[in-house]
Amino acid sequence: MWIPSLALTCHHKAILESSNDHINETMMNSILKVVKNTFPNASGLQSTVVVDIMPEPESSDAVQLHYDGMQKHWYTSRQVGSQVQVADSTAPEDSLSEEATAQLHSLYGNVAVEVLPVEHHQNNKDDALLALAFATSFLLNQDPSCLQFYGM
Repeated sequence: MWIPSLALTCHHKAILESSNDHINETMMNSILKVVKNTFPNASGLQSTVVVDIMPEPESSDAVQLHYDGMQKHWYTSRQVGSQVQVADSTAPEDSLSEEATAQLHSLYGNVAVEVLPVEHHQNNKDDALLALAFATSFLLNQDPSCLQFYGM
């Protein structure tokens, strides 16, 4: 076991050290535990597995990580009142995949969705890392479209 408190194994460490492997749901959910502990009063931050299968609808401002299985990438959403903002490092500013749209409507209901013009990723891991950075910026009440992350 690499990090027992997060249930991360040596296999997960090897994925992080590899330049081509994608960060999986087990790893993201372990990282979500750290984010939840850092922001204990934050709404949302449900397990990415639960959000994909049986989301618990959000009724207030919330931040959530999502995995789009069709596009094979991670993205972040934030509900602010009756609007949802999406930070997706692969999406054009004016559209989302059908799966992402379905996930958002399942979680937030029939609300207006705004896709923010955020930094785009360049390799397999960057989408997960950017999704986490976007979630953190939302939780700090910062607009991720105004930020650049570590020279990607």
